[in-house]
Amino acid sequence: MQHKKPNKLDITFRLKDVVIPKYSFIAPRISEPLTPDHQYTIEVNSGVLIEKGRKEIIIILHIKIFYDKEKEILISDLGTNTIYEIENFDKVIKKKNKNEYQAPDQLVITLLSIALSTTRGIMIEKNSDNFLHKVFIPVVSPKDLLAKKKKQNS
Repeated sequence: MQHKKPNKLDITFRLKDVVIPKYSFIAPRISEPLTPDHQYTIEVNSGVLIEKGRKEIIIILHIKIFYDKEKEILISDLGTNTIYEIENFDKVIKKKNKNEYQAPDQLVITLLSIALSTTRGIMIEKNSDNFLHKVFIPVVSPKDLLAKKKKQNS
């Protein structure tokens, strides 16, 4: 019996740019001291934008840090757009419908992973002068983020 090997697609990409369209830090008005070891609530949301004309995939991340688990007291809000140029775009990206394109899941997971690490570093730097400098974006599975996004879009 002969086994077929799955088709392997070589993908060539490079990090083109990182844009920070949003950042804010709001010191909450509360009576207790603010410390890095407080149990903050961190919300991580993602999006994927495929720009055919520029042969780009943009990973959009939006990170919010709340003082409370009810998410009523927002302390920090960061948005990043991590832009990748896909050199062999036409071989890799498939047309989903008239206006939408689809990238292979494994590519999106890889790009999400890089974007999350980059955003984690940006968050540390942006909060270097306040008590959030030791509050880290948790390790998040890029695969789970992609699955969550697909579920929201279906």
